[in-house]
Amino acid sequence: MGASYNDAGLITPAIDLDIELVVAFLLLYQDIEISVLAEYLKVDVPSLLNFLQYLQQKGILEYEQSINNITLLYHTLNFEFNQEGLDYEDLLLLGFFAGREITSFKEIYRITGLSSEQLTFKMIGFILKGLIEDISYHGDDFTVELTDKFVFFDPKNLDSRKRALIGYIKLRVKTNFDQISLDLNTPIYPMISLLLKLLLSGILDVSFEPTKEILGEQGITIYYNSNIDPDFARDQSLLSENERMVLGYSLLEQKPRVSDIERYFSISRAEIIEILSIITYEGKYQFFLVDRNQIVKRDEYEFTNKITLKELDSTSIFDYHALLGILSVNPRWRFSKIAEKLNELPQEIYKRIIELYLQNLLNGSIRGSVIEVKPNILPAKSERLITLQEQERILLGALFSKGKLSWLEIRALLNVEREVAIQRGYSILGKMASFIRLHKEKEIRMDQTPIIPPLVDSHNLSPRRKVVLGMCKSQSYIRIRSINRIAGTTKKEAMSIMFYLIGSGLVVAKLRRNTFRIIKVNTSPPLLGIRELDSELLETYNDISGKTGLHILKVLAWRSHLRSKDYVRNIFFLVADGYLEFRNYFGILKISKREDVKEILIECRNCGVLLSSLDKPCPNCLVRPVPCVICRVGLVRKNAIAQCPNCFVEGHLSHFNQWLDLKGTCPSCRISLSTSNIISVPPLKPLEGDMNNSVLDENV
Repeated sequence: MGASYNDAGLITPAIDLDIELVVAFLLLYQDIEISVLAEYLKVDVPSLLNFLQYLQQKGILEYEQSINNITLLYHTLNFEFNQEGLDYEDLLLLGFFAGREITSFKEIYRITGLSSEQLTFKMIGFILKGLIEDISYHGDDFTVELTDKFVFFDPKNLDSRKRALIGYIKLRVKTNFDQISLDLNTPIYPMISLLLKLLLSGILDVSFEPTKEILGEQGITIYYNSNIDPDFARDQSLLSENERMVLGYSLLEQKPRVSDIERYFSISRAEIIEILSIITYEGKYQFFLVDRNQIVKRDEYEFTNKITLKELDSTSIFDYHALLGILSVNPRWRFSKIAEKLNELPQEIYKRIIELYLQNLLNGSIRGSVIEVKPNILPAKSERLITLQEQERILLGALFSKGKLSWLEIRALLNVEREVAIQRGYSILGKMASFIRLHKEKEIRMDQTPIIPPLVDSHNLSPRRKVVLGMCKSQSYIRIRSINRIAGTTKKEAMSIMFYLIGSGLVVAKLRRNTFRIIKVNTSPPLLGIRELDSELLETYNDISGKTGLHILKVLAWRSHLRSKDYVRNIFFLVADGYLEFRNYFGILKISKREDVKEILIECRNCGVLLSSLDKPCPNCLVRPVPCVICRVGLVRKNAIAQCPNCFVEGHLSHFNQWLDLKGTCPSCRISLSTSNIISVPPLKPLEGDMNNSVLDENV
């Protein structure tokens, strides 16, 4: 059939074919028999040739024609991109093109199970949707160039399931669909669809290799190439407990295995693999997984200390200091031995060592049941002292005054079971490792004497401890039996009180033959008002006025209706709080009132009128005075004040800061608080005519 032409001399096609469909067939096969193409398009050969001549004359395509074949040279059509409506087979085929640089129809038939005709029309559909940009042939093989317009996910907003899948392929390097489904405990076909969408979106770069030995249901081995680096990697302090255990064990253990993590920490295999996959995806820590069990770390990692040991203690009832103390004695231990000393399960010791390792507080390695680590960064001196518990302060005071303590002495001093005594001993060893050491695993010795600042407010001591503190302020030597007689204690209680005062930094003393030699006493600033005294103490205080240089027996005879021990006890109580000056010179008591103790207590913060009590409103402005929550002294205009943001309790700024440094909690409502969180109120301007007659010091 000859071609017909219109008036303009252009070929008029004898048939009306879909131009995009014709171009798609030519693009797919590029060099195709004319009869085969006519059969696909269901037209006769002359009509097809006529239509191709029309397309060439319109400039839509350029081709060469031989006797039997048509070869496409180029085309000018732009197929509109459309990724909607893709089913599982479509994704599998497109993903295979993306993951295989060169393939063949024979290979695709085997992998996908599609017939020749089904495959042809699948690929034609891809071309028409703008999913395939070009196809190049190399003999029987060909390469498919896909468009880069696929968008299935936002690479910056992937959920944990997608991150785990990417990380797992990166973790394994070489895997297959069945292994992914098994290890991540996910259905295989949704997982394959997800993987293919990640691949087509450019988020994941893998290659597929069909294998003769079928490794998976699809007969495909997946090789990891690369992926887009994530924009974030969570800091180890933000990981969950299970994530921290898996990460820490994988880094600390010399030969970590998934099965060991599963056994030690009771975490399922699927969760372990998912955690390793997500951590590997995030990129900060890189692992390989060999034979589905052996974990290999790619590099050595160092941690920066993100949390203090004090904060670590506050989040757990476990005594980390005791563990550090044990590790400081001997760097090589069996977990079972440490667990025995601390009366804990070996699994708990595993967890705590990993926590310390992740916080950069120790370094080393684990090999099976043996740990070889040593404390890395000791806490700051002030932090070690602040974290001392009451029993540990007693032990520190005993070490300070005696120089050494055996396990038996610790047990007797604290009146506890052997296991508790050992734990307390190791705890103080961990906190004070630079000053004390364990000698032959029999006794703790003090190598050098630390300078202990006051760790408690002397005004907040119990009555017995305050009486003993008053005795320390009054005398250079104190016998234990004197403490027993005056404070009404047993010998063990007397020694415990003295050791506590020494360990708390209030007293510096040495013990020799049941006598303490007092070197120094560090007490809190005195309370310069008498409102806190009860009637008996106030009566004793008033009796002292003018009575100085008297023999002890005469002092005891002043108040015949009071027991003599009670009267002396009251005197020492007043001395400890700073109401009296009291020194013992050759058996003579020198007692005097402090000159700065006044009956008038404080000035009104609102109007400046002097008040004699904090219990009543100011008679001038009717505003009730507010005492400092720490020292209980009234707040005046010239004081800088701090407030708790939760309960709004007030106190002197300096006292509040000292309290938070020691305790870390509000003195009233007990919420966790730091000096950076408190509300600071600056001093008020002085009133006109202010005579500056406040009894408070300017620096309070």
